[in-house]
Amino acid sequence: MIYDIWLWANIDLPASRTELPGIIGKLRSVSDSSRITCVVISAEKPAVLPELAGADSVLWIQGSGSPAWCAAQLSALAEQKKPWALIFPNTLFDAQVAACTAAHLQTGLSADCTDLRVEDGLLVMHRFAFGGGVEADILCPDARPQLATIHAGAFGAGVPSAGVPVIEQVLPVEGVQDPVQVLERFTGAQQISLRHAKVIVAGGLGVGSKEGFSLLEKLAEHLGGELAASRAAVDAGFAPWTRQVGQTGCQVSPALYLAFGISGAIQHIAGMRGAKRVVAVNTDPRAPIFSYADLAICADWHLAAESLLEHL
Repeated sequence: MIYDIWLWANIDLPASRTELPGIIGKLRSVSDSSRITCVVISAEKPAVLPELAGADSVLWIQGSGSPAWCAAQLSALAEQKKPWALIFPNTLFDAQVAACTAAHLQTGLSADCTDLRVEDGLLVMHRFAFGGGVEADILCPDARPQLATIHAGAFGAGVPSAGVPVIEQVLPVEGVQDPVQVLERFTGAQQISLRHAKVIVAGGLGVGSKEGFSLLEKLAEHLGGELAASRAAVDAGFAPWTRQVGQTGCQVSPALYLAFGISGAIQHIAGMRGAKRVVAVNTDPRAPIFSYADLAICADWHLAAESLLEHL
């Protein structure tokens, strides 16, 4: 059986575009019988992009619009060609396209998945549930296509491929009106890219204050890295949500991850388990994060951070 898997490839959105190589690499490993097609809706014809390398083909619809308009176009194409599965990066825009597409096609959608595999002819969509306390395998046995969004950074950066997909233009569906009218655009603050940081200095609830995080930020600057936080620290107001690492935050894979005052809840581990080397500092010798650490330091986080700054 050939598994015809489509990947929604939003090449006009940088946050989505950087996810594509990792997802394509994962889809290649899901089954030897998988055929990967990237679906692109863009005003300009996609060039030979390295992010699309590894796919077998590209279906290009010329145009642009809101998530609802894109979903209408994507759904019409899926109804015609009937893919086995349809995968999306989990950016805000792409998740809206996925939800609208699922509604159009009257099929299920498993959101924010961290793994995919094929068993007994079904796509097994793995994700965390109930705030990260439960891991679940989601199946869609009756409806097609099977839809999933992928947690940011879940499959890493991907390995560049030399393959060049064939690009086929598909005419957009006529008469589909975009229900969203853009009245004005605002540019927000520059997005923090934790996913691509080589060094991350993270703080948890044990850091105790915003002032404590200022010390960790100084340490991150000396190491040429980025500051991060656990969800508990963000909820306490010690750091902004843009710095959150975990199941409900960003998933990272730095070369070095320094964790100060983080206990190691399963939700946080889900976000940093891709780190190549982990250094954890905690006063509790039974802290769960020590089980994941290459170097476990049972000490006061402030003294450890100050000592490291002095050496730097």
